[in-house]
Amino acid sequence: MASTIHTQMHNDHCQWRSENSLWREEVRKWEYDLFQARQDLPRLEKAFVDHEQALEIHAASIRLYEQALHEHEHALAKYEKGDVDDRLLKLSSQHPAEETQQRTCRDRHARIKAHHRRVMKQWRMLLKALEEPV
Repeated sequence: MASTIHTQMHNDHCQWRSENSLWREEVRKWEYDLFQARQDLPRLEKAFVDHEQALEIHAASIRLYEQALHEHEHALAKYEKGDVDDRLLKLSSQHPAEETQQRTCRDRHARIKAHHRRVMKQWRMLLKALEEPV
């Protein structure tokens, strides 16, 4: 009877050593994965800086576009009050191009918005996962 119990304990110990060996190997791989991820931190920082710069450029282009739109609207208002302005004729002929530009701006904004939302969602998920206790 004791021999059977000892055999079972020995088998358990062998199984546990095997599991421990597997676990050590997995931990070594995870440590390497983490090391590799930390090596990517400069790329992550650069990606955030690039994204920030893209947002700044986009915001500036919106402001410039708003200014041009305001000038055109102002010229229209002057024309409606009877003030003939040669600029209005030029601006009127450019209206189809403005429509195209508006569509382009709308599409670019939608792409940036989708990209930003995706990045921020993934970022929040990553932070949340990293902050969970192990």
